[in-house]
Amino acid sequence: MICPDELVALVAAMSIAIAKDLTIDQLNILSAVFVVLSDNLALISTQRENIENCCNSKDSNEQTKII
Repeated sequence: MICPDELVALVAAMSIAIAKDLTIDQLNILSAVFVVLSDNLALISTQRENIENCCNSKDSNEQTKII
């Protein structure tokens, strides 16, 4: 697993490389796309966690009833 400092440096280098040949308008659009992508990934992750917690909670309740 990559350490947090290396991850920040890697993403910064990627950002600089991507932005190098883009116009301001292109950068604005690409930035907005990544914001939406990030928000959607966070939503998916949160919902998966909620479903997993719900299923685990139901399994725990059912096991408790059996015991």
